[in-house]
Amino acid sequence: MAKRSSGIFKHSSGQWAKTYKRKRYYLGCGSLRDAQKKLDEIIARDTLGIGQDTSEGLTVSQLCTIYLKTKAKQVKAGRFAESTLTGYKKDLDWLCKHLGRRRVDNLKGYDFTLLMDELAGYKATAINTKITRVKAMLNWAVQQDIIEQKPSLGDFKLINTAIKRIERSSVGSRVFTQQEASSLVEGANGIWKAIMLLGLNCAMEGAEIGRLRHDDIDGEWLSKPRGKTGIQRTCWLWPETREAIEEHRSDDPKLLFLNRYGNPFSVEVNPQCISRPFKILKDRVGLERPVGFHAWRRTFATVASTLPVSERTIREITAHANNDMLHDHYIEGINKPEIKKCCQGVRFWLMEPEQYAEWLDVRSGKLEGYRDAETDEILISNEQISMILRDITKDKPFLI
Repeated sequence: MAKRSSGIFKHSSGQWAKTYKRKRYYLGCGSLRDAQKKLDEIIARDTLGIGQDTSEGLTVSQLCTIYLKTKAKQVKAGRFAESTLTGYKKDLDWLCKHLGRRRVDNLKGYDFTLLMDELAGYKATAINTKITRVKAMLNWAVQQDIIEQKPSLGDFKLINTAIKRIERSSVGSRVFTQQEASSLVEGANGIWKAIMLLGLNCAMEGAEIGRLRHDDIDGEWLSKPRGKTGIQRTCWLWPETREAIEEHRSDDPKLLFLNRYGNPFSVEVNPQCISRPFKILKDRVGLERPVGFHAWRRTFATVASTLPVSERTIREITAHANNDMLHDHYIEGINKPEIKKCCQGVRFWLMEPEQYAEWLDVRSGKLEGYRDAETDEILISNEQISMILRDITKDKPFLI
């Protein structure tokens, strides 16, 4: 057999060897034919397909480009969230890394089975997100007549819900304790104190805070649709939050905050612009638990659920979607006094635990009613509390 021009050479160790993509592979001491077979397996594994396509046809990389351009136009038209587009870019880049040069119409189920192997070590939620986005692109391509049919996906399947629950339970609590939350707020310096306060005060994620604009703040109130759900968020700002915002308000004509280099806190440009400094802050205050910035949102919802306020009020602050036809389409108007009461209750939990404990006594009927922390005015009577509690009891448990 004539030696193939594959670049395989005899190494000084006596083994056949090949440098492929800047990495040297040793192919054993057998025949050149055996070495070539091993090399073919390595290349097939790398491209996640049996051989490489050389004929003309739409590649996975080209399809991803077309799909992302369409989504980018939808972002400009206001029909698609920019943060979601960023997630799609990340996951489709991952797809292209493994299958980008392959023709879509030549993909086999085994290609996707091997692709599933590449997800070993990922969390179940991350795996399901990648699978869902890849499937969404392929379904879209079929609907647009870009491809005739969706390729078989082999073992490229969503992780079972039970496994996701087990994985979540193994992590432990994803809610801050009062001591942890207080340490993070007190340990934050400069603009980061404002960001921490907004995270808990308004149940906001880091990306949302980075996109805040000056006109989202109107005195004591923050009002802005949540980018992920499109649901309007209305929140009463604590005095400490308002003070921190005003101290670090940027000179930008639109954005409320800029970093120390004068750039936006944009997770689309730098995915770690919030998470990395937050991890540094956690290390500084000695918080070792594996919880991220999203824990502020969970903490707000958990604390708020103990207060004498309705589920609807919590939803108006968190802008959480649960596909409730009655709340989403028929009930209109915002109950600002109750929203303020809810935000005050969470503030008491963080900054005045004694007042928070008193509020819980109100809920249990031990006190005459709840007094406003600023005016000492009784805002809610025991009869009103009973009505609210009856309403909460019949509602479904609040989902974070």
